Amino acid sequence: MIKICLISFNALPILMNNKKSSMGGAELQFVLLANHLAYHSFSVDFIVNGEGQETSFIKNKIKIHSLFLKYLKGKKKNIFCDWIKLFLCLRKIDADIYMIKTPRHLLFLLAVFNFFYNKKIVFVGQIDEDVMPSRVLAKDGVIGLILYRLGLTNISFTIAQNYCQLKGFVCSFNQRSVLVRNYTSLNEPCCSAKKKYILWVGNNHAKKHPELFIKLAQELPEFHFVMIMSTTPQKPHDDDIIEMTRSMTNISYLGYIPFSSIGRYFCEASLFVGTSDMEGFPNTYLQAWQTKTPVVSLYVDPDCVITTYNLGKVSKTFEQLCVDVKTMMINKSERLLIGDNCFEYIGKFHSQQIVTQKYMSFFNYLMKYDD
Repeated sequence: MIKICLISFNALPILMNNKKSSMGGAELQFVLLANHLAYHSFSVDFIVNGEGQETSFIKNKIKIHSLFLKYLKGKKKNIFCDWIKLFLCLRKIDADIYMIKTPRHLLFLLAVFNFFYNKKIVFVGQIDEDVMPSRVLAKDGVIGLILYRLGLTNISFTIAQNYCQLKGFVCSFNQRSVLVRNYTSLNEPCCSAKKKYILWVGNNHAKKHPELFIKLAQELPEFHFVMIMSTTPQKPHDDDIIEMTRSMTNISYLGYIPFSSIGRYFCEASLFVGTSDMEGFPNTYLQAWQTKTPVVSLYVDPDCVITTYNLGKVSKTFEQLCVDVKTMMINKSERLLIGDNCFEYIGKFHSQQIVTQKYMSFFNYLMKYDD
């Protein structure tokens, strides 16, 4: 039996089915992977960052190790003590394979762990920025980039969400990489009648540009818009969005909606709009396509799948975004045709059965691979 350890510090609320907590795509994908691996009789450990007392417990056949790493909550003076604590936890778990998506700098610690204990370490790309040294430098600084490079140089493999990341890991970091696409995440297929509204779902991180969706609603007053947004630790309030939408009659700002309830909004939406300037492979796009909802993206088109498989539109400019959204909303027959394309694409590339099989084949190969 292969023993896998997944490291995702913010995943505890998802693992515990906390319906009141928001979640990110990275955490959701790792929890889906853990559940599927446990179902297929893999031994699965999961390291998270909890609150207060440290503990280990089993839930749904997954052994969860809840640490309390203060430096991840902003107390940088605790970094070395926390790294020792994490190192000892890794040693105690004694897995065959360790996987992490974020934060990037911890790859260095995992590489050191690998040096002493000869384990398989896998980094999973989260965003295309992960394969762009200049962007990593701008965001994480010189030390962050150095730790990231040292880590990548001394681990077993990387997993890419898309071909851009696959090429980047190989060309920019000379790292071995394999493509494994993201899971679909909604439990039920689309069963609701479409309503004539345009949907946006995301968090208030700057790269998501939620203000552009509000601007889009202002430019197209003849259509109704629904906006669902969670906050981030960097920006824990949404007062600015509330104020911007207060006097608008054609936009419903719902704030945070639990993941367990998000599916029906995708099912009912006529169109989904993405305004991010950079992603890996957005979970919201997969959720839209799973419910036969076309996507109009301002910039992001991972592996050009939107244009290649006719899953919506990629606008490139805000002006064209307005045109594309209006055209799609007027043309119902086109939306229905694209919706069918979306559902077919999801079944072919992102079904939970297909993605799980890809992971299991990779793990079996990795155990035979000589670093």
